[in-house]
Amino acid sequence: MEQIVARLARRAYRRPPTQREVDALMRVADLGTSSGQSAEHGVQLAIQALLVSPNFLFRIERDPDPRNRTLVHRLSPFELASRISYFLWSSMPDDELLAVAESGRLTDSQVLAAQVDRMLADPRASEFAANFAGQWLETRNLDSVKPDPDLFKEWTPQLREAMKTETTMFFDYVLRENRPITDFLNASYTFLNERLAAHYGIPGVSGAEFRRVELTTDRRGGVLSHAGVLTVSSYPTRTSAVIRGKYVLQNILGIPPAPPPDDVPPLSDSAGDGKRSHVTAGALAAVLPVLGGFSSGSSNARDAQLAEAARQAVDLASAGLMNAAPRLTASLSATDARDRERQAEARATSTPDGVRGVPTMNTTIRQGSEPSLRQR
Repeated sequence: MEQIVARLARRAYRRPPTQREVDALMRVADLGTSSGQSAEHGVQLAIQALLVSPNFLFRIERDPDPRNRTLVHRLSPFELASRISYFLWSSMPDDELLAVAESGRLTDSQVLAAQVDRMLADPRASEFAANFAGQWLETRNLDSVKPDPDLFKEWTPQLREAMKTETTMFFDYVLRENRPITDFLNASYTFLNERLAAHYGIPGVSGAEFRRVELTTDRRGGVLSHAGVLTVSSYPTRTSAVIRGKYVLQNILGIPPAPPPDDVPPLSDSAGDGKRSHVTAGALAAVLPVLGGFSSGSSNARDAQLAEAARQAVDLASAGLMNAAPRLTASLSATDARDRERQAEARATSTPDGVRGVPTMNTTIRQGSEPSLRQR
């Protein structure tokens, strides 16, 4: 019975238990057998003790000196195995990963990379796609989104789940196939079933099963055209250029806008005051040059300037002061021209070892290649 308890503890604690821990569990098991119950009853009591143990409920990473906040310490092989497993599988390490950790080889970079590749090829890695994409692109918020049923009568729980599945399968495909990271913005394919294809108006897709579908229109492509992404970045009654612009800045570009000034009142949502169309047009006029400026490699200084300009654009859109948008666009054009001049100077003074200053994305990763998701 002790061997059974020790094996169970190894799985529950995600590491080999100490003899002291096994002895404590055996004392609990003996409570069952000493009262005339069977050995199976004793194992049941030991399992109950395992399931309430902090070693099972928490992923404990032991700090050799917890009072020293500045001390950096290396993870143990078992702590590293748990981090990898819960990150990729949202579950405990399997026997192979535990065995590699127990051998001490998991800290070797080549062994670690091989284990990550193995785990990504496992069907359990679909949990990573669902959790990571759901948090990054906010599609998990579809569970709480409630479009106006009077305006969107086609909204059903089945359509909501189809929207979530499309983005999850798309992310999983880009990851498993090591596709270029640009597929997130301009992929010519997506994953649909009959219900979602009908919602998009795409013919030739039948059945509840999702499959890869090549897109023949430039109106769709990449995650920004997924119905789930468009839904979570809209109001329940209509779309919003301001909310969607903030979504792109925050979730795609990684430059969340500053909050609006305290003295700016909310925009009127009435259909007859004409403000909505003006703000939408102005917001697009201000934000589009910003998004275009990020299409080429740029210096950190220029990124900061563009980020500040983007924040100004969102603030202007929120405040309805769109008469300033042309000045902002002109400022962006001047910034872009200055940056191009600096890049030309850098190319003119390049050395055989590379270009001085901040390298572009391709020279950072691999000359002449598109960056893939894993490279990023």
